[in-house]
Amino acid sequence: MGVVSWWADPFPVFNLGKREPPHGIGVWNPGGGPTDRPNLRARPPYRELMSSMIEQVMTMNAQLGRLEVVPLRDQWANEANHFTPWLAESENLEILASTVGIDLELEETEARVGPFRADILCRDPTNNRYVLVENQIERTDHTHLGQILTYAAGLDAAAVIWIASSFTEEHRQALDWLNEITGEDFHFFGIEAELWRIGDSPPAPRFSLVAKPNQWTKAVRATRPGRSERGETYLEFWTRVTERLRADGDLAVPKPSGMNQLRIPLPDARGVFGYSIKHRRMTFYLLVRGDDPPNWWRRLSEDREQINQEIGLEGLQWRINEDDEWGWVQYEFDCDHEDPKSLATGLRHASNLIHKMSEALAQRL
Repeated sequence: MGVVSWWADPFPVFNLGKREPPHGIGVWNPGGGPTDRPNLRARPPYRELMSSMIEQVMTMNAQLGRLEVVPLRDQWANEANHFTPWLAESENLEILASTVGIDLELEETEARVGPFRADILCRDPTNNRYVLVENQIERTDHTHLGQILTYAAGLDAAAVIWIASSFTEEHRQALDWLNEITGEDFHFFGIEAELWRIGDSPPAPRFSLVAKPNQWTKAVRATRPGRSERGETYLEFWTRVTERLRADGDLAVPKPSGMNQLRIPLPDARGVFGYSIKHRRMTFYLLVRGDDPPNWWRRLSEDREQINQEIGLEGLQWRINEDDEWGWVQYEFDCDHEDPKSLATGLRHASNLIHKMSEALAQRL
């Protein structure tokens, strides 16, 4: 036998189903090309090396998860009590805003329209027009189609966003028809909401646009400006707020944005500051989930008089649901961003409130 030298195909094909080296690795035959049979005995360490490489690749493949759809009802049992409050949170409105291409500032939830209540009412800061958000966690139906028209007329909304788990073809066509006949001043959007997860991970939301005004994507890209003057005002205001909160304690204060809300995590709760440029007032909301930890909201609401005394502010309002399983705390106070004295007083109120509320919650865990 002649001189033995090693040869390897630069692009070998791995057979991951078997514990053996890839085809194409063997000894060079001086009388011809590479042999079909690998000569693993010539270099004993080679077998160990290839076995280790294959083991690593198989382990990497074994770690890949599979995407699973989570029914919306599994996460939100009730639209009004669970899904609407979740969607109204600033970070989730931002997801919705990026999906439709409209800036959204929360005005109110369960907005009254005569004897009815609309789910979420927002405002587009670029044109100061109302945006109606109506949601359902089931397939679209005629009842909600009638509701979005009734609420849009009653609230003088310039845009309507209808969210559902799935859209029938008839209801999607209805939105397309409304976009065709109403002109450029009114917009109708259809959004399918989904939840996905991998293994035991928390479910992640996904919004898919299934109906939109004609040429909407091109129009948004062509005409949408940078941050509006209103957005710059919010950014400057929240920057002042976050600086004060960080200076007065060790809360996990987020980066300020150009939205009308600032969300702050608290012990098993969530603090949200809202600001109205028009009314020069700040509103604080304490949002509490009723079942995490068990009976958490009920225990807090039963102790609300003591909590009010610890915080030391008059006018703290406790909004308690009929079943006493969930609710929120609300407090409003003046804070004029253009008046230095009023701004300083408002920042002091905000910092005092959020830090004392955090202490009150931590003591009761």
